[in-house]
Amino acid sequence: MFTYILEIFISFIKKRPYSIDAKIGFVDFTFIIFKKIVSLFRGLLITKLFRVKSSLFIFIDKNVIIEYGSNITIGRGALLKRNSRINGLAKNRFIIGENFSLGENSIIESTGVLSNVGEGIEIGDNVGINSYCYMHGGGGIVIKNDVILGPRVSVLSENHCFKELNVPIRNQGTTKNQVIIENGAWLGSGCIILPGVTIGEGSIIASGAVVTKNVDSYSIVAGVPAKQIKLRK
Repeated sequence: MFTYILEIFISFIKKRPYSIDAKIGFVDFTFIIFKKIVSLFRGLLITKLFRVKSSLFIFIDKNVIIEYGSNITIGRGALLKRNSRINGLAKNRFIIGENFSLGENSIIESTGVLSNVGEGIEIGDNVGINSYCYMHGGGGIVIKNDVILGPRVSVLSENHCFKELNVPIRNQGTTKNQVIIENGAWLGSGCIILPGVTIGEGSIIASGAVVTKNVDSYSIVAGVPAKQIKLRK
């Protein structure tokens, strides 16, 4: 009976049907519930403390860091796992949609140095980011709905200039180019998305790929640099 009530509660938060695996034992189930309750209270405290615009149902694990929270909006049902960090300093919007998940030790930020504030980041609904991912929205990043990022994925939207040989690269400034990841894309473990790239709807980026050019919708790309190897359609 308790499991059934919990399933209804989770379905309410996620706005879609949700069922709990019957193979989870009572002890493990009790421990999971305890962790979720603690994360929920921590979410209420941290979002209020750092002035994050959010709903009541935000789950935050321990050692999560939120910076410049007044510029951040987070939708209901979000889960920020241990040791993750979000830095909201940006020129424009920093929005995270509903049912968002940020994996352990992952970082989302828009600004590297105070002299050059980044553009911002927009993340849609039902987006899952796995552990050890890094996203830098200096040139702007837009991730639409139902996107999956595997472990150790990097999404970069800013690059160093290096034309002048007699000037250190660090002093030559940067170029900014927005990255767009369309609905339903899947970015495999360890892939790197470089500035200016658009990844089409429903596409798959193979593990370890380095994406330097736009990816067509419903295509599978792999390699360094990444090339199309198959179409899903």
